[in-house]
Amino acid sequence: MIEANPDMPVTAEWLRSNTRIRGWLAFFMFGLLLSALWGLGEVFVTVDTSDCYGSIILSTVDVVTVLVLLVVAILTFVAFHRRWPSAVFWARFFLIYCLLCGVLSLSLAQDEMSAREFGQAIGAVFWSAIWLVYFCVSKQVSKVIPRRYRHAGFGTWAAAVILVLLPFGWGAAGIAQVVLGYHGNVEIRQSELPEGELTEGHVVFRPPEGWSSCVKSLGEAVVCIMMDGKDSSIELLSILDSDDTKENFEATVESFADEDFDKLKRQTVLDELTMVNGNKCYYRVVNYESAFYWHFAILFDSDTGKAVVLSGYFPTPDAKEMKGVLESTRFRKDQVIK
Repeated sequence: MIEANPDMPVTAEWLRSNTRIRGWLAFFMFGLLLSALWGLGEVFVTVDTSDCYGSIILSTVDVVTVLVLLVVAILTFVAFHRRWPSAVFWARFFLIYCLLCGVLSLSLAQDEMSAREFGQAIGAVFWSAIWLVYFCVSKQVSKVIPRRYRHAGFGTWAAAVILVLLPFGWGAAGIAQVVLGYHGNVEIRQSELPEGELTEGHVVFRPPEGWSSCVKSLGEAVVCIMMDGKDSSIELLSILDSDDTKENFEATVESFADEDFDKLKRQTVLDELTMVNGNKCYYRVVNYESAFYWHFAILFDSDTGKAVVLSGYFPTPDAKEMKGVLESTRFRKDQVIK
């Protein structure tokens, strides 16, 4: 490897003819592309719209993030191969990007990480930090891309800013898709519905015949309360939730359970998963000291990413009125129930 004369202008052609990429720098180039391709394959396999309210855009933010890494990895490889003045800039950009992704994953989603994902995030942070130090002190890097030759122009910085903002923009578009899908498609007025149907603004349903009903705002939530005037009642609430797993159902049951009844003996008499009008529905009935029965159900709609929660109290384990409300529920005004 021939070092450039300090008084001689350095060009890409001269560097390509008189310097070689070898050793740790060659190892970095190989690992650069391999890690980006491996990460892309992993995120494609793990894309799941159920965790993102049914939004394909929101569920592919990780894919876009890794695609950005792959683009930067290719840019870095080409820049070093062609001896571009921006080669070291792109290498450091890739490492800082990986470092920040690892730190953000650890700080924002640590509780939801598996042991494997946690180990990968820690590894990304240490791997990036070590290579950043290498690019600051390596004599070989200084010979392949001399310090006085390095330069990142306006176009390079503009491309870097676009690549940084791309995942954030994609995520914002996904959030907008969810919000518009929830509010834009299902904002329903009571005056638009036929007689006998009721809405709290997001879903349409038919209250039990002869029951009184009213819609109340409880904080940010809008709840419809239905009563028969005796000893039975139903509360209905629509939420934005596409996680139709059993674990999510259990967590929702716990959050809706009345703490005033915690001291009472209870027994679950029904716990089933059924399909209601093609939608997944969890239904549970709990008996409290043979005095009354708590009926609790969640009906999910995969098309809109919404769910309806029903909580009712009845004197018997059979509540046909509750099931009638479930069967009459429409998530869109134009939805036809077969």
